[in-house]
Amino acid sequence: MTLIIFWIGWAVFRDSQWILNPGLKGYLLMLAVGLLLAVIVEWNALRTGAWGYDEQMITIPILGVGLLPVLQMVVLPSATALLLQGMWRKR
Repeated sequence: MTLIIFWIGWAVFRDSQWILNPGLKGYLLMLAVGLLLAVIVEWNALRTGAWGYDEQMITIPILGVGLLPVLQMVVLPSATALLLQGMWRKR
């Protein structure tokens, strides 16, 4: 999913290296697309029975999807971008 976010950013910003210096718009794109993808995947998996939650899973009201899986996709793309930026600068 991180790769999908990268491709969407490439298309939106028309720059294959946007991830190296995303700025506020880039980070907002990562957050928004990550949130959207996570909700779609979780909702679809729950609807089709691919997986389910036990009573301990905190869910997002109205959407009915797990909070932690969604937070994971909101946080990890930005963390991955920061890691990549650090590695790129050391080169």
